[in-house]
Amino acid sequence: MDQHQGSDRSGLTDCFRTELLKVESRISKTTHKMRELKNSGTTAGGMGEKSDNKDQSDGREEEVQTEMDSIPSEAEKAENEVDNGFRDSGTKVTVSSPYRVFLRESYITAHPDADFSIQRRTRRILTPDLTKVAEILNNTKPRSLFLFGEQELSDENWLNFKGAKFLRVLDLEDAKIRKLPDEVGELIHLAYLGLKNNDINELPDGIGNLRALQSLDIRWCGDLTELSTEILKLVRLRHLKMFKSSNVSGMKLPEGIGKLGSLLTLTGVHAGGEIAGELRKLTQLRRLGVMDVAEENADELYASIMVMQGLLSLSLEAKHTFDQGQLVLRDLFSPPPVLRKLRLEGLLEKIPNWLGSMENLTNLRLGFSHLSENPTSVLQVLPNLEKLNLWHAYDGRQYGKDFCKAGGFPKLEVLIIASLVLEEWTELEEGALPRLKYLHFHSCSSLRMLPEGLQFVTTVEELVLLPLLDEHEERLKPDGGVENYKIRNIPKITFIPESVVASRFNENSSTPPAPATDEE
Repeated sequence: MDQHQGSDRSGLTDCFRTELLKVESRISKTTHKMRELKNSGTTAGGMGEKSDNKDQSDGREEEVQTEMDSIPSEAEKAENEVDNGFRDSGTKVTVSSPYRVFLRESYITAHPDADFSIQRRTRRILTPDLTKVAEILNNTKPRSLFLFGEQELSDENWLNFKGAKFLRVLDLEDAKIRKLPDEVGELIHLAYLGLKNNDINELPDGIGNLRALQSLDIRWCGDLTELSTEILKLVRLRHLKMFKSSNVSGMKLPEGIGKLGSLLTLTGVHAGGEIAGELRKLTQLRRLGVMDVAEENADELYASIMVMQGLLSLSLEAKHTFDQGQLVLRDLFSPPPVLRKLRLEGLLEKIPNWLGSMENLTNLRLGFSHLSENPTSVLQVLPNLEKLNLWHAYDGRQYGKDFCKAGGFPKLEVLIIASLVLEEWTELEEGALPRLKYLHFHSCSSLRMLPEGLQFVTTVEELVLLPLLDEHEERLKPDGGVENYKIRNIPKITFIPESVVASRFNENSSTPPAPATDEE
């Protein structure tokens, strides 16, 4: 295993060093590119726009890009998936994290203390410090404003600049803003408002004036627990993404939410009250996430979901999932047949009967199900399943060849298993998992054996073991390890030895050490 990343402790250190060198190289390339652009006449500072050639006067916006790129998040992938083939007339506004935008498109941003200027025609502005560009903003008519990093905005009127009324995109993700100024209600052209991971406890009353708003992201937004009736005025709203950080439960919506008939995405919804029944009116939904599913709301909720014939992504979460809350399912319930992504969180007595007939399903997560019977006897026949996440889903101590038979999981590429009780996976039939690329064992702190037959799954590109028992590490080493032949052909292996994890926790570290390679 010395040929792989992280074969032992010194190998782990080497991997960290390699990753740091890669980062240093990317930063060097980007810095060099920025200097080239500056020398060629590009002005920068809180904005990412290339200067026009004086001989050109077509007024088109040009963006500076570098070779740096980033992998889209699961949320971005899901949103793109939701719209493919199901988008009706109109334009969907999707804005990802400012950090990802910065990495992918590399908007050129000057150091806060540097001298810079912003041209009057600048349309997209990204800045780590709004106070540095606040005065200059009065001379521009920006269409998009991105704030990245924590902002120190003591003045509640920070949005009060002349060009604000022209904004169509306002992304404040991770800015740690405590209050949204009342002036936000005057942004009548705003189509996207991103407030994810801020300290906002309430939305201003004027939020209902944003009649052009299509996307509102309020996930992990302070102690915001419910939305007022102002939300019902946003008749053009297509994407409402929510997740209440307090007590990890859903957002309470006002009665009448069914009037927002243009909604395509609705996540983080509290299932209580009359909401379960109102969801029936949202027949255009493509992505739905419901939390706090319980006995008292299950019947109405599932009746509503069954009429959403275009639904592509569904997430159902029980009350108190982390405290082994039970997810109530009904035998008569069957999700729309076109469903591609399904997430079930909470204790399950058994695998739902309808799950084996979901032929279009490509992505499945069973979280904290703690099933006593092997769920893969049903799941391995799903013809299009590409990603399976069994997150504390099955409490079996031993997996045998029945876990995946020859020809099982014909299209599966990603398999993630988390289990505190799994001790060994004894056998894998030849011909099983014919397309598997990524095998990830997470929190399998008792796992002592990888399956015989893994060596025949030649498509595997990466194996992750977090953590890896020290004695299991010895058996996987190339110099005499009795199990090394099972993993010899896997080009990339990532692991953290259990002893390393334990030592970090003994040092009162709040988080375990980073793995030798990036997580999925």
